[in-house]
This record gives sequence, structure tokens and C-alpha cells, in this order.
Amino acid sequence: MCKESTMHYLKTSVYDYLVKCPYQSTGDALEIRQWLLKNTTNSIAKRILTYLNASTEWGIKHGLANCKTSAFKGMSEELPKHNWELTHSLTHLLKRKKRQL
Repeated sequence: MCKESTMHYLKTSVYDYLVKCPYQSTGDALEIRQWLLKNTTNSIAKRILTYLNASTEWGIKHGLANCKTSAFKGMSEELPKHNWELTHSLTHLLKRKKRQL
């Protein structure tokens, strides 16, 4: 089971977006992606697509999904990086350059 704070986050943000989305089938993965990009930020869309892929893969692994592969696989990686990832990469690069001097 996940932490209470994680469950709260999933229920109050991820779930709310998924309920609002007019597409509710894994067969509509591309439409879901487009809807998320149109109605949320890139960061939120990326996060939700990551959760959808993980949950679909979990369902496949446990025989609960009627597909062989996740239609969401790779979708989040196609989106721009989160701001914190860009900042982290830049900070890491600057530290490495400083060590080389």
C-alpha cells in the first residue's frame, strides 16, 4: 500500500483529471494524451501518462487487462522534461564543469 499523502495526491489531482476526461478506455490512449495536453500543463500530463502506463502494465502483469502491451508506453518520455529535471541537469553539469577546472 502507498503512503497516505501519495493516496491523497492521487485522489485529488490525478483522479480528478481522469474523471473529467471524456475518454475512458485504454483504447483511446492517443485521445487521452491529447486531452491531457490541451487541459493540463505538460508536467501534469507527463505525470498522469506515467501513472496510466504503470497501472496498465500492472493490470497486464496480473491478468486484469485485456491487452498485451500498454498503449501508454513511452508517451510520457515524448513530452518535454519537468522543470525540476532541467534545473537538476543544469546544476549537475555546472558542478561537473567546476570540478574539471
